[in-house]
Order: sequence, then structure tokens, then C-alpha cells
Amino acid sequence: MKEAPRQDAHNWAQVAPLLICALVFMAHGPSIFGGFVWDDGYTVRDNPQIKDITNAPSFFTESWGSGAPEESHAYKKNRGLYRPLTLLSFALNHLSAGLSPIAFHFTDLLIHLSSALLLFFVARFFCATTFAALVAIVWSVHPVHTEAIAVLSYRTTLLAGFFSIAALAVQCKADQFGKRVFLRSLLMLCALLSKEDALVLAAILPLHDLWIRKLGLKRSIQGALPLAALGIGYLLIRSAIVTSSPFSFFADQSASEQAFSLLQILWLYSRLLLIPFPLTPFYDWETLALSTNPLDPNVIAGVLVLGILLFSITRWRKNPDLAFISAALLMALAPYSHIIPFTVGAAERFLYVPSIFSLLLI
Repeated sequence: MKEAPRQDAHNWAQVAPLLICALVFMAHGPSIFGGFVWDDGYTVRDNPQIKDITNAPSFFTESWGSGAPEESHAYKKNRGLYRPLTLLSFALNHLSAGLSPIAFHFTDLLIHLSSALLLFFVARFFCATTFAALVAIVWSVHPVHTEAIAVLSYRTTLLAGFFSIAALAVQCKADQFGKRVFLRSLLMLCALLSKEDALVLAAILPLHDLWIRKLGLKRSIQGALPLAALGIGYLLIRSAIVTSSPFSFFADQSASEQAFSLLQILWLYSRLLLIPFPLTPFYDWETLALSTNPLDPNVIAGVLVLGILLFSITRWRKNPDLAFISAALLMALAPYSHIIPFTVGAAERFLYVPSIFSLLLI
């Protein structure tokens, strides 16, 4: 009787990667033929920068929106973003296959597939192999990720997600402290150069040292220092290159109204992970239909979700895995909380990394 679970786990370890590959191509394969959509025009198709690989050094000295005309809305919206590694990946795509949208989309599909396989590896540190396979499979084909995979401009999300999951894999696997700190710092840097949201790794990874690896506060802080230094250095360089966007989604709301709105969005994200319908590529004020009433059912539902997560965190002594995953989920959502204003109220692509922790909780 004791041998069966081990054999079952061994079978899943062999079968799950093949199943993930098959399901990813079945679910997201059609995106390969999607062409250039939404912001792909100025970020890829009409972007003169990526059409010459010798422009690569300039990717690291200019903003994400520098490929668009300075008077355009696209430039103003994106001039506050710094994502050079994604631009470099576009340039390498163009170097190898020209402006073939199939080649660009196929690259995105491979990035997502690689992330799903890495997630299976990571999930096995938190749950049994069978459940880890289920987490990776559901995440790999979840409809809420369609936007991130199908729109080339959102390769930023895919690359940052891949490097973030790789950093988690190193964090879980590498037992040698110095090696772990070096590799996770390198992967965090790659994630940051893909999309700024990866800055939360500077908090998530040391928390794993503290609660899961139980290294103690002093040792965990020592491991956090290189990540903190890297994050500060990144922010200083970024601030010297980009200028802030003049647009803010919640510009006309008071602090309390914005808090109610964010609670509703938290519930929206929770619902979409459980019931991914309806999905939309653009959440404007009409689509979100946000209420300023604190007794609105969606506000109350958001409060309940937040309360459950915070309560789980307080149980860190008795259930460190649950507490860590809950804290990591909130940290992964933090960049989209509008503490630093930006132009998008909500988006399904924002769930790419947070959904990992949500599925581990379920």
C-alpha cells in the first residue's frame, strides 16, 4: 500500500510535462495565427528600433514607448515604462524571421510553455506531485491568460513571469545559500528588465527563506540585501531614463473611493480565476462598473477575500506554507494596486503570476 503513492507520483512526474505540452498547444496554439493586434503596431510592426539588432544598446537607455512618435498617445502612455529585455527579444525575433507574426507568436507560446513546465517543478515543493501537476495544467491553459499570450506587446508579462517562476524554482531547489542568492538575484534582474512588476521578488524570495526554509531573521535579511540593492539600483537607473505618464486611471477618485474600487477589482480577479467568464481585453469604467458604496456586494466580497488572505498570513507559525502563499499572492498583486498611479484600472494579464499562488492555495 505504501508503494502505490510513490509509483503514482513517479508516473505523474513523467506524464505531466508531456500533458502540459499537449494542452498548451491545444489551448493556445491558435494564437500563433493571430497577427499583430492592439499595441503590437507601435511596439513591434512599426517600431524601427527592433528592426536593426545594432539598436540593442539603445533599448537599455530609452523608455518602452520610445518607438512611437513623441506626440502620440502611445508614447505618452508608455514613456514611464522601462522594459529593455522585451525589446531585445523582439529584435532577436526580427533578426531571425523578419516581421513574421507567426514567428513572434510562436516565441510567446514557447515562453509560456517553459513557464508552465517550471511551475510544475516549483509546485512539487508545496504539494504532492499529483496536485502539482493539476496546478501546472490548470495554470497553463487557464483562459484568463489568453490576453498575455495572444498579444505580442504583452510579452513583457510572459518574460517577467518566466524569470519570476525560474527565481522561485532556484529558491526552492538550491540549498547552498550563496548560490541561491546569486542565481535568484540574476533572475530577478532579468525579470525586472522585462517588466517592472517583478520588483516584488525582492520581498517574496526572502520571505520564503524566513518562513519556509526557516533560516532565521538575520540570515534572511542577509539574503535579502542583494535583492534590495538590485531593486534600488534598478529604480535609480529607471528614474534617470523614463518620465512619468500623465495618465492615471483613478485620478478623479478620492482615497476612500479608490479603496472601494480596488476591493471590487480584487473580487473580480478572484471570480475570474474560478469562473473565467466573461473575459474582455479592455476594462474601462463602463466595463468595470465600479461602485463607491461600501455596502456593494462586490466590495463586501473583496473585503472577505482580503480578510481570508490576511488571516492566513497570521497563521505563519502553524502553517508556514499557507501563510507564505497568501502573502506572496498579495505581494504579486501589489504592483496593480495603484499605490503608484498608472493608466489601466484592471487587466487579465495582471493575473499571470498572481494566479500561480491562487492555484496553490486552492
